[in-house]
Amino acid sequence: MSDKLGVAIIKYACPICGEVKEELSAIAMNTKLTEKYAKKVEAMHNQVVGYSDKPCKECQSYIDKGAFFVIGCDMEKTDDMSNPYRSGHLVGIKKESNFYQHLPEEYKKKDAVFMDYREMEGVGLIQK
Repeated sequence: MSDKLGVAIIKYACPICGEVKEELSAIAMNTKLTEKYAKKVEAMHNQVVGYSDKPCKECQSYIDKGAFFVIGCDMEKTDDMSNPYRSGHLVGIKKESNFYQHLPEEYKKKDAVFMDYREMEGVGLIQK
């Protein structure tokens, strides 16, 4: 039986900062009890498998204090907005700020929004 059951600790990246945090880890195991699927699961051990559904503790603490995040991406390199090409820019904005107050309501439903880094430069969120 042990050769048909694979177990792995898989890691997720924070959807806000993009860092891999220990608290975002999970245990995975195969549900089809075959050697083939056991090996697939075991191959994922200690691998980053995607973005978490929730932010890391640090980003969540800023959100709890009233922060809204603008995550920089490069729209020229992005084919699919479900997985944008991140530029490495991250800006936290107070929800009391004029910038946040003038955002469309659809953006305010979440704790973060993606923006092309060139637009971030244009509105003064980052410098060249």
